[in-house]
Amino acid sequence: MEATVESCLQTVISQEYKNVEHLFVDNCSSDGTVALIRKYQQKHPHIRLLTGKDQGIYDAINKGMDHSFGDWLFFLGADDTFCHDHLLSDLVAEGWFDQETVVYGNVLIKGDAPWRKTVPFMTDPLLWRNCCKRTSVIRLSFIPQV
Repeated sequence: MEATVESCLQTVISQEYKNVEHLFVDNCSSDGTVALIRKYQQKHPHIRLLTGKDQGIYDAINKGMDHSFGDWLFFLGADDTFCHDHLLSDLVAEGWFDQETVVYGNVLIKGDAPWRKTVPFMTDPLLWRNCCKRTSVIRLSFIPQV
């Protein structure tokens, strides 16, 4: 995780829209991930870190949601980045967060993701199968309803 988390940190820090909370949920990693996040926390107060043993990715996601203060959730993995520095400000300016409960977009997969070979791309992922959590922005108040 340490090898990719810095890119994730940088992509959130470089967003033009600054009203963000960047919450990391770390499963007791033994590499330099925690030290790297703590280094960034010294300069960027929007970065928060939860550490402790969890039961896998969905347990970590639930812990993160329980400790979030924002109105919206955007899930990024340690190896994920935004496509450009004005993504969040564009979504805000276009009014996507005014009335919507879930905002869903596209994902660009770089590299050779093994699961990509076995999971076909669905044009209607919300109706047919499921959606990619990394392209879903969800209103936090909606979570208890589902």
